[in-house]
Amino acid sequence: MALQLGDEARLRACIEQAVDEEEGLASVTDPVALAGLVQTLWQGLSARAELGASREELLEVVRLALMLIEPARSVGDCE
Repeated sequence: MALQLGDEARLRACIEQAVDEEEGLASVTDPVALAGLVQTLWQGLSARAELGASREELLEVVRLALMLIEPARSVGDCE
């Protein structure tokens, strides 16, 4: 759990940096909510994979998620 919380904190920091530096995220983006969404998606994909979902099924979920959070796609690596 500590690892997951640490990952989410790092992701949130990257999102905050992208918002602050106007790197493709609207200034109204809530970094806590977006980091939570991404972390939840990641954990859900992991659980589905463990239950036997195929690679293609997982990729379809990811494609849909990316369409729903399109503005966040432009976030690159943060420092």
